[in-house]
Amino acid sequence: MNNINSLWFRTITIVSAILPLISALIIPRFVQSIPYEHTKLIYEEYNLQFQFFVLFNFALGILSSIGLLMYWNWARIMSLVGIVFSFILYAASAYFVDSGLKVAVDYVATSLGGAVITLAYFSPIAKRFR
Repeated sequence: MNNINSLWFRTITIVSAILPLISALIIPRFVQSIPYEHTKLIYEEYNLQFQFFVLFNFALGILSSIGLLMYWNWARIMSLVGIVFSFILYAASAYFVDSGLKVAVDYVATSLGGAVITLAYFSPIAKRFR
């Protein structure tokens, strides 16, 4: 039973790390919900400092996902810090107009990320992190 829990935890961790990449890189190339001129105006509002914070948060997510897969204790804390940092980024960002598919993939990724954090702290898998 413990191996099955571990398999599910690793699968959910991998999927929750891959879905944001699909959402950010692949879906916008195939699904464009508004004309390019409008998206260009929206994305020009970003400055270099904000883009740095987005890339930092992305790197934080990848590192914490790798750490969670290896059952390193610091990865649980780093995941929580990444979630808090994401909330700050969302509050400071411009508005977005996204397709329904991108929003759906983002919701699934967020739900799976929450499941990973919950499993890492409140399931029998949490004993592996100690």
